[in-house]
Amino acid sequence: MSQSRFSKLYAHDPYSIVYQTVDVPVRDLIAPKVFTPVSGSTVQLTNARALVTPSGTLAALTIALPQYPVDGQIQNVTITQSITALSITGGSLAAGSAPTAIDTTNGAVTLHLIFSAQLNKWVKI
Repeated sequence: MSQSRFSKLYAHDPYSIVYQTVDVPVRDLIAPKVFTPVSGSTVQLTNARALVTPSGTLAALTIALPQYPVDGQIQNVTITQSITALSITGGSLAAGSAPTAIDTTNGAVTLHLIFSAQLNKWVKI
């Protein structure tokens, strides 16, 4: 039995009642892309889920959001180690949507973002 290469993702913009379907590669819905960055590097997000697993605390890390997001696109990033200075680039973020540091003292931290075309920004969900 062959698997479909794409699946329909039903996304909803928190600022409206419009639902939208987006074709998402099935692999992006199943397994996260795993990154093992070093301090000062950039993680370029390419699918809906990312797992950032540095070997220890990082002084600095940049996370680059997808370059051409679509309305309702969701991005989940789980970070397993503390980051002293975190930068998120690649698109506008709504106020308060992105932390500038990550503290994993109490466990991994996951950032949940959705892109709103109406606002032309990524919004924390």
